[in-house]
Amino acid sequence: MSDLFGASTAQNLITGGDGAKLYEWNVLNSANATVMDVDNASGSGFSGRLCIKSSTPTADSPLTNPFVYQEVTGDFDVDIYLYAVASGGWQGLLCRCPTASAGEDYVGIVSDDVDNLYWTDFTNSSNTYGNLSSTNRYLRLTRVGDTFTAYRKLNSVDSWMPAHVFTRADFAGKTLQLGMYLKRLGGTASTQVDYFQ
Repeated sequence: MSDLFGASTAQNLITGGDGAKLYEWNVLNSANATVMDVDNASGSGFSGRLCIKSSTPTADSPLTNPFVYQEVTGDFDVDIYLYAVASGGWQGLLCRCPTASAGEDYVGIVSDDVDNLYWTDFTNSSNTYGNLSSTNRYLRLTRVGDTFTAYRKLNSVDSWMPAHVFTRADFAGKTLQLGMYLKRLGGTASTQVDYFQ
């Protein structure tokens, strides 16, 4: 994949509600957002970026957070840059299994409302996580077989630093949802992602 947030892929992702959009994007929980926009398509003013603004407090289980994703099967390697993090919210990169039988299932690397990173491993509504004590905004998630690895770095020219390794045999053979989300805790929450590649 290459950067999918430029002028040639501009679209208002909230139009038409949840489901498939242009350029292989999908959205979930659009009713809980006031903006889900690529490259200023709705006049949101964020050229070259994905912008998500949440309209109501949301939750991780069941997932009610606005979520913009691509469907993936098999191995992948994707990275994003969090251009702006939400005050009063959490945001980041998640890989979610939508067919969990006993609650939410996902892994990811996310930033809290004070620009601090965490890894998260959510299984059947039980969250295991770790504080990475960093303000890194370059985030990466890879999959090779049953192994998912989260990475981070501070600057674009830096080398990727492994942040956490997840083993998820329960994701084998399934179509997963890989993308960005915004969890609103209170007040006004919005996030901007500069690229997805």
